[in-house]
Amino acid sequence: MHSPLAMVRLRPRGRWTLAAALLLAMTATAQEIETIDDVGREAELRAATTEATREQSATAPPFQAPPLREPDMEWVEHVLDSLTLEEKIGQMMMPVWNERAGMAQVTDYKVGGFCFSANRSDYIAGVSNSLQLVSELPLLFSADCEAGSGARVRDGTAFPMNMALAASGRLDLAREQGIVTARECRAIGIHIAFGPVLDTNTEPINPIIGIRAYSDDPETIARYARAYVEGAASAGLLTTFKHFPGHGATTGDSHHMLPVVDVDCAELDRVHLAPYEKLFREIPGSLVMTAHVWYPCLDPGTRPWPATLSQAALGDVLRQRMRFDGTLVSDSFAMRGVQDAASLGEGVVASVAAGLDIVLMPPRLPEAFEALRAAVAEGRLDAARIDEATRRVLVLKSRVGLPEAAWVDPDARARTIAHPDHAAVAEEIGQQALAAARVQDSVLPIARDARVLCVALEASGRIFYIHPATRFTDPLLEAFPNAVVREVELDVDEEEAHALGIAALQFDRVVVTNRGWRPNTPPAQRVLIERLLESGTPVVYFSFGSPYHLLEMPALQNYYCSFSSHYASQAEAVRVLTGESRPMARWPVEISF
Repeated sequence: MHSPLAMVRLRPRGRWTLAAALLLAMTATAQEIETIDDVGREAELRAATTEATREQSATAPPFQAPPLREPDMEWVEHVLDSLTLEEKIGQMMMPVWNERAGMAQVTDYKVGGFCFSANRSDYIAGVSNSLQLVSELPLLFSADCEAGSGARVRDGTAFPMNMALAASGRLDLAREQGIVTARECRAIGIHIAFGPVLDTNTEPINPIIGIRAYSDDPETIARYARAYVEGAASAGLLTTFKHFPGHGATTGDSHHMLPVVDVDCAELDRVHLAPYEKLFREIPGSLVMTAHVWYPCLDPGTRPWPATLSQAALGDVLRQRMRFDGTLVSDSFAMRGVQDAASLGEGVVASVAAGLDIVLMPPRLPEAFEALRAAVAEGRLDAARIDEATRRVLVLKSRVGLPEAAWVDPDARARTIAHPDHAAVAEEIGQQALAAARVQDSVLPIARDARVLCVALEASGRIFYIHPATRFTDPLLEAFPNAVVREVELDVDEEEAHALGIAALQFDRVVVTNRGWRPNTPPAQRVLIERLLESGTPVVYFSFGSPYHLLEMPALQNYYCSFSSHYASQAEAVRVLTGESRPMARWPVEISF
């Protein structure tokens, strides 16, 4: 009789099998595409879907996986009983996929799955199929999908950021975004989307959340997150509420430091935990991601201690008081926000003891693995805690149809990724996300023969994607034949700023575009804007990103914001200038105008 583990084994173990399968996968794409900062190159890659795929997508319906199902607990318990301690710990590990280490992580550590970084859909689907063929247990694959699959899948459908969705006022589009994201993720083998963001963005100068959040209002956040999650679940995608207990009040970036949020517990409950409380009551949660943020109201004392490692945050508040019984995944263990607080081994053991189930992206997997094994062997960590975490991982696998639905159909991928129907949903959000403030009626619309100076500011910072400025400037030049476009770098010097201020006198209107998603515009660019305002020529300002630019430049008039640089929003902005469109979006955050 076969053991339960043998019953679910997809292929015999062996490095040679994995190597051969990966070789087949590489015929689709030569090598992994690294994260690309150059905006032009990124846009070129995003537009590289073949004509054959586009033609097929236009006529064939996109693939859609079945809805998330109830877990097969008989399968879950059989597999759990068959695993050794080491195999259970392996199931709790979700490293980032890379070709150099991936083989050993599957064969030697029996990892539960991988997180994919930026790449093309054919590469991800090929790797997914190859690994599923050789892994003894089906693997879970994840990706950051806050802005649709296109946030990480180079040829996937890219959506505007979450704040743009809330600005549109369209809950129906939030649900559609969830469905589209699920279709494209499941068509290439991704089972878990890290999103939606439940952070309440109460801090205008927050350098890392901002437009990734829906709003600064907990009720608004809960409404849009619920619609998105319901759509995603209907098409078979697991979603993740993040970043618990909140990242919206930080003034630091947890990728590079450990931020501290020194609010009292009453404010934490009322503002930052409120979206979780509401959603836990209304819909079953799949996963929650922890925040590498220190809340002294939960963990008082002199040692900085992020929520990811906190018994008070994860065990007492989330598990006991809020009664969350779903799967708890860390934010990346490669981030300084957790590395500055504890060594990798100490941090992993503390987080699992507090209730963590999945260790995401440990920078040194063998060290994290051994720390958990030793903690159990030495009695510092209860083996039952490992069983509980592994059971939750297996439940996730069963909910998405594993082990039966492990294979990705290449035809399904080809007819689903960047399907025209999917692009239409993203474009509708982008078109309806434009909000206006301090509008002077005499400034717009602009006459077709007017002399227009367009100053396109280079974007500061990268978040998932930033669409190129040409998405605005190309249609602008078509609409206004006498327009002149000047692209300005981050460190524009005083002499150039002065010269542009003088040049503005020769034009009827000045249009400034800023695609920066962070709240702070570089000082040199702010000086340039001041010079343009001093010219006396009416200035129209488009923020294709943060709504908070107005706070640092209070003299601005004719202020428009789309909360994202999505190409549909940039094109819609030109229609506002011509008078063909009027901004109708609401402001999802509170700003004094």
